Amino acid sequence: MDTDHAGNSSKLGGLAGADSKEQNFYNLVSITAISHLTMSRTTPATREPRLVISKLVLRNFKSYGGCIEIGPFHKSFTSIVGPNGSGKSNVIDALLFVFGFKAKKMRQGKLSDLIHNSATFPNLDSAGVEVHFQEIFDMPGPDAYEVLNDSSLIVSRTVEKSAKGDKSTYRINGRTSTFSEVTDLLKSKGVDLDHKRFLILQGEVESIALMKPKAQTEHEDGLLEYMEDIIGTSKYKEQIESLAKELDVVSEERDEKLNRLKIVEKEKNALEPKKTEAEKFITMENEIISKKNQLTQVDIRDNKLEMETNTQEIVELSANLERERENFASTSQLVGDLEMKFKATSQEFEKLFKESEHFKKEISRNDKREVELREKEKHLSVKRKKLEKSLKQDTFSKSEFKSWMQNFEKDIKTAEAECKELSTRLTAEEKQLETISESLKGKTKVIQDEIERKQTELGPWVEQLNVKRAQMEVSQSELKLLIERAESAEGALNAAKKQLEECRETRIEKESGIEEAQSHISEIQTAISQLDGKLKKYAEKETSLKAQATSAKEKVAEAKMSQQSSQTRGAVLGSLMKQKQQGKIPGICGRLGDLGVIDDKYDVAVTTACGQLDNIVVDTVETAQRCIEFLKVQKLGRATFLCLDKIAPLGNNASQFQAPDQSKRLFDLITAKEDRYRSVFYHALRDTLVTKDIAKANVIAYGSRRQRVVTLEGQLIDSSGTMSGGGSRPQSGGMCSKFVNRVGFTAEEMAALEEEERGWEAQLDEFLKKKSNYEEQRETLLKELPQATLKLSKLQMDLKSAVKQIGDLEKQVQLLSQKSQAPTKEEMQRLSTLKSEVARQEGEYDKVEVKKTRLDGDIAALQDQILQAGGVKLRSQKATVDGIIQQIDGCNEHITSLHVEKTAREKAIAKVESSFGKKEAELAEIDKEEIEVQEALNGFVKGHAEAKARLNELEHVLEEMEAEKSRLKMELESKSAIINKFKALELQIRGSIAEREQSIHQAKKAIKNLEASLADLKYLETGFEEEPLEPLVEYSTEELEMMDPAVLEHEIKQLSDKVSKLSPNLGVLTEYRQKMSVYLGRFKELEDVTAKRDEIRTSHESLRKRRLDEFMDGFYTISYKLKEMYQMITLGGNAELELVDSMDPFSEGIIFSVMPPKKSWKNISNLSGGEKTLSSLALVFALHHYKPTPLYFMDEIDAALDFRNVSIVANYIKERTKNAQFIIISLRNNMFELADRLVGIYKTDNTTKSIAINPNLIVLE
Repeated sequence: MDTDHAGNSSKLGGLAGADSKEQNFYNLVSITAISHLTMSRTTPATREPRLVISKLVLRNFKSYGGCIEIGPFHKSFTSIVGPNGSGKSNVIDALLFVFGFKAKKMRQGKLSDLIHNSATFPNLDSAGVEVHFQEIFDMPGPDAYEVLNDSSLIVSRTVEKSAKGDKSTYRINGRTSTFSEVTDLLKSKGVDLDHKRFLILQGEVESIALMKPKAQTEHEDGLLEYMEDIIGTSKYKEQIESLAKELDVVSEERDEKLNRLKIVEKEKNALEPKKTEAEKFITMENEIISKKNQLTQVDIRDNKLEMETNTQEIVELSANLERERENFASTSQLVGDLEMKFKATSQEFEKLFKESEHFKKEISRNDKREVELREKEKHLSVKRKKLEKSLKQDTFSKSEFKSWMQNFEKDIKTAEAECKELSTRLTAEEKQLETISESLKGKTKVIQDEIERKQTELGPWVEQLNVKRAQMEVSQSELKLLIERAESAEGALNAAKKQLEECRETRIEKESGIEEAQSHISEIQTAISQLDGKLKKYAEKETSLKAQATSAKEKVAEAKMSQQSSQTRGAVLGSLMKQKQQGKIPGICGRLGDLGVIDDKYDVAVTTACGQLDNIVVDTVETAQRCIEFLKVQKLGRATFLCLDKIAPLGNNASQFQAPDQSKRLFDLITAKEDRYRSVFYHALRDTLVTKDIAKANVIAYGSRRQRVVTLEGQLIDSSGTMSGGGSRPQSGGMCSKFVNRVGFTAEEMAALEEEERGWEAQLDEFLKKKSNYEEQRETLLKELPQATLKLSKLQMDLKSAVKQIGDLEKQVQLLSQKSQAPTKEEMQRLSTLKSEVARQEGEYDKVEVKKTRLDGDIAALQDQILQAGGVKLRSQKATVDGIIQQIDGCNEHITSLHVEKTAREKAIAKVESSFGKKEAELAEIDKEEIEVQEALNGFVKGHAEAKARLNELEHVLEEMEAEKSRLKMELESKSAIINKFKALELQIRGSIAEREQSIHQAKKAIKNLEASLADLKYLETGFEEEPLEPLVEYSTEELEMMDPAVLEHEIKQLSDKVSKLSPNLGVLTEYRQKMSVYLGRFKELEDVTAKRDEIRTSHESLRKRRLDEFMDGFYTISYKLKEMYQMITLGGNAELELVDSMDPFSEGIIFSVMPPKKSWKNISNLSGGEKTLSSLALVFALHHYKPTPLYFMDEIDAALDFRNVSIVANYIKERTKNAQFIIISLRNNMFELADRLVGIYKTDNTTKSIAINPNLIVLE
């Protein structure tokens, strides 16, 4: 203990010098330690582990710079103390950070703002907090505990700055984790992270008690919701609400099913009388079916007899056709020969036509080839002119160089003669100078000796200077020659290269032009292809649009026709058709004229000839009787009915009829809406014929066989011979050319149809405009394509010419390089070396000349002394000698210069002669190529002319063959007319055969239909028979012969009349069975839904009761403990939680009321700050008693309390720390004096630091 005390004292002593705040903290700790020496507490040991926080480690978090350890915390009661602004609340912010709270909760704008920033720790990029947990067993003694093995847990969170935003990382024991995993782990350890009751921040202690009785919205929290979360009954809310909604839905469903069951039961009972009537009706219908069975079998026998007759007639007609075919066999052979000849002529024509097309293409290719040869000829001509000009220039240069050579030789001889003459003079003058000098020896001996010495000394320098001069002149001469050669070769070569570069640029330009032209052609072709595709699609779409527009027009026309037809039909037909639409009389087919169509030009004829067009077609006599009864009841008027079951089917006479020439049978011109209506039209028209005029009608009507005939103008001749007609206007409108709506159209429907018609017409017009635009674009592109192709051909020829010219120029460049004797690489290196050598030699020469000049100056001075001594004569002679020497030197230099120039001209002549020969050879090659091109052109022109001649010949032959084809065609048509007559006869016979085959087919079809009808004939069943009905009887041939169809029809009619008077509703039987089935089904549904409702109701009530029971148990426990806590804290006050609605606790919420000591009951909102704090703490402690949490962290909960109340709260906390860990931030000594451990927070250098001490271990000095 002494050691620990000394250590802690040294720490405090070290801090004492920091500042006055740290000294105050030391004094505070000392006082606390003294008070703790008098206190002792023993905690009974328990073997139940609980979770505690051992310490916090903050790294660069808010005011904590560097790595700061907060703690260790005591297992029971730890108080965090320190001056204001030192960073105490940042400790609880650290916990909030680890537990996943947002930066705003920690009084910052964003997470990166939590990173520490101070002069000591500037520019940090991360911050982190570690919370060290462990599970312990409490042992006897205030500080004693045992750590559960492997229970240590470190939860940490780190925030880092980054360019993409703040990055937050969670870790568990160093392993990277997630927020969800962290919260799940801590919840499993008992930490209440859902309600966070263990964390009470600064100023939040009052917010709990100030909550409203119940939340106003689902996003708020009231005292009721808070209590339910603590008690645990909030989990039932969603289930109860869901069950309540489900119960409402099921209850509504049951009510609906009950009502539906009652409706079906009522409807079923109402059908009983109708059911009885329907059963009586079916009995009589079965008698009719028995008669129809007999009649149908009789009709089948008649059709079979008709088939036998038609088969015999077909055999006779076939034999007649074979005889006629033999008569026309020879004509057929002749027509075959003509057809073969015409075919051969056509094939030969096609062959020659293809040959002519071939020659046309060949002529086109020859035209292109001619352009190429002309271009080549032009190129060779240009090349020849250039070579001739170059040869002319070489000839002139050669002549000029030879003239220079002659002048050089002459000038050299003259200069050599002059030099020789000067040398002779110099010898004589030097002897005279020597004589004068000898005469002055005595006077100038000393000077002479000095001159000789100087001259001796000058000799080597003069010799060296001459050597240098000679070397320099040789080098300069060689350098000059090389430079001239290089410049000459470079000039010619550069010119050729320049021309070659121009040609290459031309080639690039042409290639670019070709590429552009090809691209342009490709674009045109692509555009044409796209336009073709579009036009193809447009053609398809045009058909569709036209069909739509036509259909719309037809709909409008049909509607108008329907309106017109509806008006003419009158009220009778309209009323009957409405009965059909409503399903009351379904057997009505409609007006006869509306059941078929005929071409408009026969409208007058058919209206005049067929007076029954306005009759109404029905399926059976029964339907007709029902219609008549309806008209009587409604008093609508009269109508005539055609019964399909009473009209005989089409027989052989109807199908085998052959109309006379220039006439047609009206029946054949009618297209019936359905096949069954054809017999009605035949019944009404029979074999009435139609002709163009009355004259032809008279011939046919009054011929060998009387016929009923009508004209297109409406004139009618009856088979009896009577004629009718006249009037200002013939009858029309009986039939239409198209089927029309039989019901009619309303004004709105007509308007809609007309609007639809206008819409389609507008679409079609717009579409045709676009199509026309595309077609114009295509025509423009088709015209542009040949022009682009021609341009491409010209560019390709230009490119070919440019490529050929480039090849020639490349050869010319190579030839010029060889002819100009351009310096080789070694010569160029030699040139560079000579330049350096000449520069070096000139420098050395200048140095030697300086020394020589100095010696010459000395000698000249000495000689001047001698001259002074010798007088005027000596000086004059000396000047004469020097002048001659200078002339000799100048002459020698001139001779050297002439020799150098002569050598250069000789080389130039050799070069020109070499170039001249090569150019002449090249010119000869051009002559050869020109001859070849000319020969090719001559041969080409000849072949071209022959091709054109052959083409003209072919065109002439094709004209002749075209005439021959026309002649053969006319002859073939003439002979074919004879064959056509036979074919017409053949067709007529075949038509007769086909008609009879058709009659046989119709008979077979009729038999098939009759057999099908017979098969369909079955006795009707009511569905309520006790025994099955007997099948229909099948009669023998003898029995059928005994039956009379008319008698059978009469019996059927009598029975039908009786049935028609009954007017039962047969559908009532099915409806009755359906109603019974529906009734049973709905009864079962009602039972099922009732059971389901009862089950949901039981679950709902059970869950509500469980919620209420659990809530009230918790509520009374918490309320009782609240009263106890408040009385203990306030020493005599009272507090309670009161339900606003005691019958339904969850409807209005909970009121928190308190009665401070010696005061009346008050709502908590009307209390003072301290009283609110005490009330809130009492509720917090009561909740802790109801549902304890292992640790609590509170920030200045005692701020609003006076000294007395702080002591009471502190002692209570001291007592409660037996089974929980309390960490409280406090500045009140009444609070922290009772703490088991003090954690001091202080700040130096703008950085927060921490120290922890155990007051029980500090003793007074």
